[in-house]
Amino acid sequence: MFHIELDSQEVAAGGTVRGTAVFTAEKEVTPKRIRLEALWSTRGRGDVSSGVVAAADRETAPVRAGETVRVPFEAPLPADAPRSFAGELIELYYCVRGRVDLPWAFDEKAEAEFAVVPSP
Repeated sequence: MFHIELDSQEVAAGGTVRGTAVFTAEKEVTPKRIRLEALWSTRGRGDVSSGVVAAADRETAPVRAGETVRVPFEAPLPADAPRSFAGELIELYYCVRGRVDLPWAFDEKAEAEFAVVPSP
């Protein structure tokens, strides 16, 4: 099981999104890596667009069955990052997306959304 916990659901433009990626192994495994990305994306009518703000790969040691690995992360956002919004035709949102790259198995994936708000 894999999920992402964010320290805050709102981050000011120019601030830093922080949280923890949490992976619990169902059986003994050595993940190749845990990939984390902070990104923006659009959804709604028309073409979908997205871009990565920050990305990092984390190496892990072997994980025993039932063991939980917690990987803290932080990613700075640009000061000129567009603010999150939801209009009638399109929505701009931000998220942290993660993937546990498992050898010879389907990768575990998770995503957690957050809003970018104006700087105070």
